[in-house]
Amino acid sequence: NRLGQASLNISGSGDWGQIDSVTGYVRHNYASRYDATLSLSQFSQTAVELGVYDESTKLRMAVQDLLYTAPARGRLRWMLGAFAARSLEDGASDLRARAGGMTRGVYNEQREDRLNEHALYGEATYDLGGGWKAAVGGRAFKTMVQTRSHVLAPPPGQSRDLDRKASFDGFSPKLSLQRDLSGGGLIYLLSSEGYRAGGFNSGGLLAPGATRRVFRPDHLRNYEMGLALNPWRGRMNLRAALFMVDWRNIQTDQYFGSGLSYTANVGDGRNRGLEIEATWRATPRLVVSGNALFNRPELT
Repeated sequence: NRLGQASLNISGSGDWGQIDSVTGYVRHNYASRYDATLSLSQFSQTAVELGVYDESTKLRMAVQDLLYTAPARGRLRWMLGAFAARSLEDGASDLRARAGGMTRGVYNEQREDRLNEHALYGEATYDLGGGWKAAVGGRAFKTMVQTRSHVLAPPPGQSRDLDRKASFDGFSPKLSLQRDLSGGGLIYLLSSEGYRAGGFNSGGLLAPGATRRVFRPDHLRNYEMGLALNPWRGRMNLRAALFMVDWRNIQTDQYFGSGLSYTANVGDGRNRGLEIEATWRATPRLVVSGNALFNRPELT
């Protein structure tokens, strides 16, 4: 792995509110090598002495995030933001076999993925009195994906080209209700959503079948109820949360018989559980802490 990152942060505030700008750039190059001897024996009529599979990727990403926070006046607080990201990923995959002292190429793919993301997001919080606060927010987004691929796979493989585009958009809401307690504690209710765009599969010795050529977006909903307490004048910190997660069209990596990977939607899932954490400051120099997670994830 070779990773480089640079960022520029600009912020300013006044009677008109506060503005924060973050500009970032990431460069990530990485490569892997695998022993593919066992998989190649399925596609060769002669004994394979050694199979080698190499992958390399060059990723470039530029990100811009701009956030405006309105001045605190009355019971209402609000903020509004804009997000944009552009990434380019160049990947190369190469599968070779050695048999009878000769090395031959079995499979090679050159792939380019372009991803453009744009979003507007915001959140407003209202003080209801008595320590209660309600917040509502959301994120409207659009993602554009383009994949280009050239596969060279001598028989029994199939050489081919791919150039496809797709666009995904949606809205992810967020709702929360919170009450501040004495000593810095709180109780809260939270509902939020997450989203991931779909895409295309291009790899494999043979062209992916109709059901594997594309994978759909996946969508996650999270519901949470929790509390935080600081008894004994703050010497103890307690936190607990009940949660339920509902995940639709789960994206995950799967593998062809050749061992080459593709992305698929494998169904829906959910998880329910309880998370507990406690910290006790016994003396100024001794802190005792512990945590536990009880959950029941299942693929539905």
